[in-house]
Amino acid sequence: MGFNEYQYKRVELCPIDREILALPEKIAAAKSAQEVLRLYKQYEDFRSRLYTMFCLAYIRYTINTRDEFYAAENEYYNMNMPHHEELASAVNAALADSPWRAELEREISPVFFINAGLKAQAFSPDIMEELAQESKLQTQYQKLMAGARIPFDSKELTLPQLTPYKESPDRSVRKAAFEAEGGFLEKHCDELDEIYDRLVKVRTEIAHKLGQDNFVPVGYARRMRNCYGQKDVAAFRAQVVRDIVPVNNELLRRQHERNGISAPTAYDRTLICKTGNAAPKDSPEVIFRKGAQMYRAMGSKTDEFFTFMTENGLFDVLSKDGKANGGYCEMLPDYKAPFVFANFNGTSGDIEVLTHECGHALEGYLSARRYPHFEQTNITMDIAEIHSMSMEFFTYPYMKEFFGEDTDKFIYAHLAEALKFLPYGCMVDHFQELVYTKPGMTPPQRRELWLELEKIYRPDMDWADIPHYRTGGWWQRQLHIFMDPFYYIDYCLAQSVALMFWEAAQKDYGEAWERYMTLMSKSGTLTFNELVRSAGFPLPMEEGALSGIARSAMSFLDSIDTSKF
Repeated sequence: MGFNEYQYKRVELCPIDREILALPEKIAAAKSAQEVLRLYKQYEDFRSRLYTMFCLAYIRYTINTRDEFYAAENEYYNMNMPHHEELASAVNAALADSPWRAELEREISPVFFINAGLKAQAFSPDIMEELAQESKLQTQYQKLMAGARIPFDSKELTLPQLTPYKESPDRSVRKAAFEAEGGFLEKHCDELDEIYDRLVKVRTEIAHKLGQDNFVPVGYARRMRNCYGQKDVAAFRAQVVRDIVPVNNELLRRQHERNGISAPTAYDRTLICKTGNAAPKDSPEVIFRKGAQMYRAMGSKTDEFFTFMTENGLFDVLSKDGKANGGYCEMLPDYKAPFVFANFNGTSGDIEVLTHECGHALEGYLSARRYPHFEQTNITMDIAEIHSMSMEFFTYPYMKEFFGEDTDKFIYAHLAEALKFLPYGCMVDHFQELVYTKPGMTPPQRRELWLELEKIYRPDMDWADIPHYRTGGWWQRQLHIFMDPFYYIDYCLAQSVALMFWEAAQKDYGEAWERYMTLMSKSGTLTFNELVRSAGFPLPMEEGALSGIARSAMSFLDSIDTSKF
């Protein structure tokens, strides 16, 4: 059965079925561990059905934000999902207090109970109204950005469709594209400021109702930071500033020198190669055919997975009017099916979708068939992003099929951009931490804060006279700041581990791949720290963890002949 045949039926949350609502009380009164597990299976079946229908509505809405039916269904879940959170909290509490907890931990996993405790810290029936407000504001932001129609090159372009122009070898085109994008955000600046200001206020109110001084600990609990805290993240950010920022400064210096740019600005950072950035040579149809060949060559599991995805229509990757921005992978648990959403735009990012999002999807596909319990597939995002970012590196040997003579150009740019991402991701995280510890900041103060952080994490950045960005407005372009507070550091931690896998693959690809697949097989049963250590790597936040990666990456980049770039 293909994706287009998946049947949607709303799962009622207001009210939730009485039999399901009675489960916490029944679990608390159960006379054996087996009875608890039988009752919990009823809840898991309900939860699986709920998330299947919720994700199905969300996917179909983001494919076409003008679809009134799925827009209404998406809004329904946004407004009413807190009712399920209340039920989930009660179920988790009953399991945690069960006299058979030790047996339950062996069956489900200790990590589930740790995460359940964190979820309890981030929820109370008292915040139901605020959660609904938050969801409504998030949808408002997503719809505003998806509705962008930017006049450019005698066309009306969405934000993703503008990306190739921002990477043009023609400097005047790059500048114009950045100005057009910045102009759109400047035009909607007040609206974006209002949405974010209200989000900060409602999240702060949530924190206060949960007994916290500010939203930061609530954000950490939501992200299920189950083995590290704010001090660890701060230590990681400090290492990035010390060990990665100087490397990036040198890479950018070489890039601008190679490209003949004497006074570089923000719109010169996007041109890695003077002759033009590497771009895939083929149409989306050919890209997917070659993708199938790649995943077949990588092994039987990846072949089985990619065949399932393509035969069941589980990709929607072409950019079009009305489609939401960004890319993601969502699981449809009842169908044991991942779905990959993206916006192809003719750049190397199209291939990165085929690798990054398929890293997520592969883990979801295998976990749905490996684990008996729904919660064992519900991993934290710091772990999930290891799968996706590492897959990008493991596909390097196959990139010639997509980039031909520009393969070295692609690999050079991809590895260099992986290093450049770390400071940016840390800046996003640091920005949010400061915003939520000082929720009374005005919009101009937030923009000033962004510019101050750029001096630390991206000291080379010069926005010149680009509208909106020159006054510190770039952060409004970052979807995660609005939609998923504190998510971005997950990418940074995972990118660090992915770079460790890349380094290991340079020495022994086969052994590194086996370590990767083994890590993936354990993802639902270990914390981030436990998982990274089980793969034989240091934790990214441990002193010295990043300096070796930086040296290895620079040595590798130095080995590539960039004279023809």
